Amino acid sequence: MGWERWGEACARAEDIAAVDRLPTTEPAWEDVGVQRLVAIALTALGTQGEQDPVDTGHLVWHLNRGAGHLRQLAAGLVGQDLAVARDIDPASVDMTTEGMAAWVWLTRTWPEDGPWDGMPRGLAPGLPDPAVEVLTPHATHAALAALTRERGGYERGTLVTATDGRYEGQVATVMSSTWALDAERQTLNDGPPTGYEVLFRDPDAGHQREMLRTEQLRPATPDEQALERAQSMGIQTHFATVWEACERWAITLVWWHQQQKPERWLVDTDPHGRGPVATSLLAAALHAVVRARRLDQPTDGSRVHLTPLAPVATLLDSGWSTVVEALGQLPETASPTLEMLRAIQRADGAVGDEHAAVLDLSYDVAWAHARSATVPSGTSVSDLATGLVEPRLVDRLDALAAAAQRQHEMDLDRSEDL
Repeated sequence: MGWERWGEACARAEDIAAVDRLPTTEPAWEDVGVQRLVAIALTALGTQGEQDPVDTGHLVWHLNRGAGHLRQLAAGLVGQDLAVARDIDPASVDMTTEGMAAWVWLTRTWPEDGPWDGMPRGLAPGLPDPAVEVLTPHATHAALAALTRERGGYERGTLVTATDGRYEGQVATVMSSTWALDAERQTLNDGPPTGYEVLFRDPDAGHQREMLRTEQLRPATPDEQALERAQSMGIQTHFATVWEACERWAITLVWWHQQQKPERWLVDTDPHGRGPVATSLLAAALHAVVRARRLDQPTDGSRVHLTPLAPVATLLDSGWSTVVEALGQLPETASPTLEMLRAIQRADGAVGDEHAAVLDLSYDVAWAHARSATVPSGTSVSDLATGLVEPRLVDRLDALAAAAQRQHEMDLDRSEDL
């Protein structure tokens, strides 16, 4: 009864369902259901002979009309009575025909507490309705995702930047695409999507969903993507000043090093040890490189995360006099870090062994991060030292976020001991 295209339809349905499905070790009930629904629709539409192969936009148009319409399509394959039935008796049909067996599965009801044909179920597990009723909207979504890829649109999860309107210049995450229905041709508009539903991270109002036209969006640049990734991990990226940004990044760099190499910090009975001075020097070196690389605009420090780490280490390895010279004009604000640096400036390079040891420790922090950063495969130490490959602060996001979380836990433990 028209099942000749079933094998071909199943293969294509598997490809369509995979576009928007998370990789799993075993198929879930909803994954199998979506795949079978798409295969039924493709087989039915192919049997009608209108298109060969069936256009994905045409497939979406029919799936979008809902479960009732899908049952009408299936009538051309299974007959009118079975098309509208629930809980078909397997003994009453030819279960050796894979397409018919799939339709029996799609139209059966399910125990609210399972089992679900030996598969896990994450979608509406307490709902007993047949898969054709529950999953047709999800099959439509899967086909839309496949159409978006086919037409070169922005796929779900893609980072884009708004080019005008309220969110101009801000990065958003694509959630879904929007299209214009063409009822006369029973398909969607030609070309790419007409727009997208996107999710903005609003510091004041939380996450904001917006519908924007395609021409209002562009792909986010790698730097914009890095900034969004940092924010998604809870890492502060905007500050009152560039100097404050350098201080905060330096503190987190030191936290990681203290946690990874605690023996380098246990030098005396001072609970803080060399931390404050080393952090001050690291912040100053960051600030010098930020200025040299013109990453100090805008003045909120939102580009400091792009600072390369190797030049910071090189500066700290060049000796006190060079470091003092690189400090330049320190910001006219009050902070313990700046007071330490002003004292270093006043010393004018006249330092003892302890200061040299702290400078060496600061270098070790910067170089350890440069060597531990995520870099292209095959990168050598020489590549890092010569600047052929330049790991940046942003390449240490995962490690720094983990270090900040660990430091928070350690601080809580200390407060509980008091």
